[in-house]
Amino acid sequence: NMRLYIKLRINIKFKKLSIGTRHSALIDSKDNLYLFGWNKYKQLFQKIQNLNSNFFDSEKEDEFIEQPTIVESFENNVKDVKCGCWFTIVLTE
Repeated sequence: NMRLYIKLRINIKFKKLSIGTRHSALIDSKDNLYLFGWNKYKQLFQKIQNLNSNFFDSEKEDEFIEQPTIVESFENNVKDVKCGCWFTIVLTE
């Protein structure tokens, strides 16, 4: 067994963790999905802030999410999650 300690600013119990190259995913006990890390390729399911920006621009500060953020579109419906290099796969009910 491996233990991972992440200093979070939220008090939630998580039952599943997946770690990608530069982003991570967590599933809580109520089957909610939380994502954080690098979001250059929108692997955290966050909206594009500037539609005029080049998709392949270098990493920008606003493309990094420091703390786990709930993905509300998957509310109480996530069964599994896998993070890859630049993608996230979510299995729902």
